[in-house]
Amino acid sequence: PQAGQQPVSPAACALCPVNKAGSGGFCQVTCESGFTSDEYRRSCTPCALGSSGTGGFCAPCQPGRYQNEEGRVSCKRCQKGTAQPFEGRTACSPCVDNRVAPQVGQPECQECPNGMEPSADNTRCVPCAEGTAGIEGVCFECDDGEQPNDPELDQCIPCPPGTAGLGGFCDLCPDGRQPTEA
Repeated sequence: PQAGQQPVSPAACALCPVNKAGSGGFCQVTCESGFTSDEYRRSCTPCALGSSGTGGFCAPCQPGRYQNEEGRVSCKRCQKGTAQPFEGRTACSPCVDNRVAPQVGQPECQECPNGMEPSADNTRCVPCAEGTAGIEGVCFECDDGEQPNDPELDQCIPCPPGTAGLGGFCDLCPDGRQPTEA
């Protein structure tokens, strides 16, 4: 202090910064990656489930990511065929309701286009099987006397003139024969 001034002393004690901890009036410990200081800034604690962090700061995992272990520096990406739309989660959910997740780290599962359905592992859309058509990721067999429209494969249409068929397949009637009426 300059002549005539009183020495400055702290009037109150403040919490250590979020990334530091300490005791005895000093914030001497810097929390390592994957850890942050506890509520009272007395010690460093691991980042919680559903979060990760570096530099002493923890943050919730973003949609499409998760963390099922404490004290981690990064969140894991959801695998193909799974998704996770919320922050701070510990797992991803498999795609259901005829939806797919073709890439890792997806927050939402996607609907397959008409004429397609999800693969068994929900990682991609595959064309409907021969003799079937599909809408919104659900393939269905065409009735007798019908076949899928081509190339859309999104509806069943009557067999063309001179043809007949069962289960979504139409074939030309042999010579001397004609399609029967339903």
